[in-house]
Amino acid sequence: ATERAHRCFNAVMCYGSLSRLSSGFCPLSVSADHFKGTARTFQHLRLLDQEQYQTSAVLGSALDSFYCGLKLKNQPLDLTQLLGQLTGVGRRMASLSCSFPLGLPENGLLENHSCIPVPLTPGAVADARQDISLAVVRGCPQDLISRLPRSVQDPGEVVHRFADKMCGGGLAWLMRVENPTRTANGFPAIFDEAVTPRGLISKHPREKNTGVALVPSLVCVQSGSGTARGLQEVVHAGSSLDLQRFHRCTLAGTEPDAFKEALNAVQELASDYDLGL
Repeated sequence: ATERAHRCFNAVMCYGSLSRLSSGFCPLSVSADHFKGTARTFQHLRLLDQEQYQTSAVLGSALDSFYCGLKLKNQPLDLTQLLGQLTGVGRRMASLSCSFPLGLPENGLLENHSCIPVPLTPGAVADARQDISLAVVRGCPQDLISRLPRSVQDPGEVVHRFADKMCGGGLAWLMRVENPTRTANGFPAIFDEAVTPRGLISKHPREKNTGVALVPSLVCVQSGSGTARGLQEVVHAGSSLDLQRFHRCTLAGTEPDAFKEALNAVQELASDYDLGL
């Protein structure tokens, strides 16, 4: 109970501060919620609790792919415009999701593939409706895109359909980065044995001493009802927290009024979604 209370306290104070200081913020974690610390499940990864640096590898790769998408010379994207569209009127929080690796089968087609991105924001829901999204598709092998169904003539249309479907609709920007993530020699052995050295999925297990050198991925930055779930989770827990019972919070110099002020800021942020702003 004490650990949960401190997690709740930290989440409220952090979100309250960020909502005042930033026009758009995106809390990052592989935890499924703010209080239990349970890690999300990644279909083709094996994360070990005792090796916490592995989670940094997942978060770092997602951020790297996101910024690679923003820096494309042939598709310039203004960050201020992006944040303005994502956060909308009154909204100041977005969520980051990723499919790492993308999970493409060796002999499959992108048109037929499905991979729901895993949220990297605690409490966010993957399959909820998203109002607006930016997607970065990175390192998708060209041969899996170029095999087109008869109804499609443009390979770019296949990628756009795929990304829009995986991001829950509302895709405003699609950025394509040709080069996949390259892993260094010291990269943790977190990939399932079905992942090939090219980052594709095979029916045959990868040899024991063979690593994964290239990792195709999908990264989404979104704002919508799925993002709001995490805010509502923090507000609900914060509203029932009796700060006086937990001396560590008050010894840190936090007055009850400061906590209430931060909680009100998070409540206002969450209510923007309820109002549909």
